[in-house]
Amino acid sequence: MKIMGIPTEPDDPNFGEEDLKGAIGLGLYHGVLDRPEHRMLDAVLQLDEITVEDVMVHRSSIESIDVNLPLKELKDRVANSSHSRLPVWEDNPDNITGILHVRDFHRALYAAEHGGEAFNIRQVMQEPYFVPEQAVVAEQLMAFRKKRMHMGLVVDEYGDIMGIVTLEDILEEIVGEIEDEHDVVRSSYTRENDKTIVISGAFPVRDANREFDWDLPEDDAVTIGGLIVDELERIPTVGERVSIGRFTFEVLAKRRQALARVRVIANEQAPEDMETTLEVVQ
Repeated sequence: MKIMGIPTEPDDPNFGEEDLKGAIGLGLYHGVLDRPEHRMLDAVLQLDEITVEDVMVHRSSIESIDVNLPLKELKDRVANSSHSRLPVWEDNPDNITGILHVRDFHRALYAAEHGGEAFNIRQVMQEPYFVPEQAVVAEQLMAFRKKRMHMGLVVDEYGDIMGIVTLEDILEEIVGEIEDEHDVVRSSYTRENDKTIVISGAFPVRDANREFDWDLPEDDAVTIGGLIVDELERIPTVGERVSIGRFTFEVLAKRRQALARVRVIANEQAPEDMETTLEVVQ
């Protein structure tokens, strides 16, 4: 605040979180903060407003392994995985019975092979750690730190697995996508011009708002594809267009029942001046 010439007392009782957000916005406007710094500070302030459901990896995208796999296949699955921790299931993928740490796996496998003993994955995997889907992200970050854990299985009120949340997922909410040397770099969007972007249907709405300075609603949908489906209350066909607020979405490609690619056009009108419309492009 002082850097930007805004006077305020440290113990000012009228200075709240909204004032702090305003100060961060002014920092970006006056050039004291660059856009990545502004995004990080704004994201930190939002950690107590979002839940793990907003940042988790959905159950359909979880990479897991069957506890009863033959050892050769088990070694192949672990060797080809890009993750350091893998959920382990028994009988069906929704019945997660443990978490396998790749480092522990290789250490135990080495000991078994050189000690002449049979390898037993059940003796290596750790107990699963369950997290309610409505847990606040800021509190979960502290819980990970306190428990010295990096992964939690997200469950709903009935105990059903909804997804997984990791320490990295939460950190990416602050600093953006984290990629290491083993990650396959993929472009999730292509900018056609200043107002038009072709984007993956799986692109998170929250990330899109931050990346492109959009103002898409975040309350009811996690991904761009989910936002379109939620608005239409059905799965659109390729070629359909739908306007939501000041944005027009055109479905370019589908993969099974998921929206694979979507063209997003940012219109000039303010959201309150537009109604949701639908058209089919022939």
